[in-house]
Amino acid sequence: MADINSYGKQDINQDDINEVIKALKSPALTGGSYVESFATALKNAVNAPSASVCANGTVALHLLYQALGITQDDIVIVPTITFMATANGARYLGANIYFADVDPLSGLLTVESIQNAINDLDQHNLKAKAVVPVHMGGQACDMPKIRDLATKHNLLVIEDACHALGTTYEDSQGKSHKVGACSHSDGVVFSFHPVKTITSGEGGGITSSVDIIQTVKALTGHGIIRNVNDQPWYHEMQMLGYNYRITDIQSALGLSQMQRLDQFVKKRQELINQYIKACENTPIKFAVNPDVVHTTSWHLFVSHIDFNKHHTTRTNVMNTLRNTHEIGSQVHYIPVHSQPYWRKNSLNSKLNSSELTHALEYYQSCLSLPLFPLMDLTDPKRVIDALQDILK
Repeated sequence: MADINSYGKQDINQDDINEVIKALKSPALTGGSYVESFATALKNAVNAPSASVCANGTVALHLLYQALGITQDDIVIVPTITFMATANGARYLGANIYFADVDPLSGLLTVESIQNAINDLDQHNLKAKAVVPVHMGGQACDMPKIRDLATKHNLLVIEDACHALGTTYEDSQGKSHKVGACSHSDGVVFSFHPVKTITSGEGGGITSSVDIIQTVKALTGHGIIRNVNDQPWYHEMQMLGYNYRITDIQSALGLSQMQRLDQFVKKRQELINQYIKACENTPIKFAVNPDVVHTTSWHLFVSHIDFNKHHTTRTNVMNTLRNTHEIGSQVHYIPVHSQPYWRKNSLNSKLNSSELTHALEYYQSCLSLPLFPLMDLTDPKRVIDALQDILK
């Protein structure tokens, strides 16, 4: 029986520790060979054209938005069910954010909700520059259809795959695509936070075309370009960049973790299958499509509970799970458009757009339950049994 007092945890083994020690003993603690090796491992893992790694997932979003040309007053369509960084990264560049609705069960951005956002903007003679599908909980959005719609409206497609390293999806011809391969997008962003599929402590990754990744790498290090002539000391700052670098210490951990990516994904899929079985004949719904369990790298198990029907509150359920059963839980996410900053600064508020009803429906019932590779396969039933006991 595992310790499940948190919804997510990192899995660090001796190989990871040994690799970090090796990095600590290497000549460079930052800007060394581990950084490029980690980026190459990411590129190969997802069949990407090119890849780069950086300080964290938020930074990765900021870098990719800028490299793809998002600038002040551009409009970016973002699902409201996501972590705030998805919107914030574009806002750092002065972009306007239009929040789109989501599927009320999975929390995924849909073609219909993107079209509704486009229609609302069109009524005000406004046009978006980009749309950002978020692979919520690890499940992939319908990328082929989203790309088709985006092409029709001349939109960039930027995938927030911070939950989805290791996920694959199929197109209408049955061809499989890895999230990160950029098969139906202009670029993809990953996170290596401790609760994600693999971790580098903190860290982020970007995949895109070779040209875009060259720009990303320059922006990551103050916009400096080296090796521009035969003078070994010479470098040029060709653009205004940032210090968004990841260290070799972090990259060593990420590189070691990447060797176990398939193992982590498989264990998460096995745990999801156990959750599905445990939820049979219960009032607990879940944001899992059983048809894609074997192709999804599950970051979250999001349950849906009608708290009012059970004469309780989410607060009571979460507190009782923790205090009585030693089971952690979390909410992913409070709709971003409802946050105080975005209530004042989103395009939705400025245009007096209609409420995002499906997202609010999702938020009212969602509860993320423990899901991480260190769990035992018996733990999902233990969690659901405890939850049912509380709901009774």
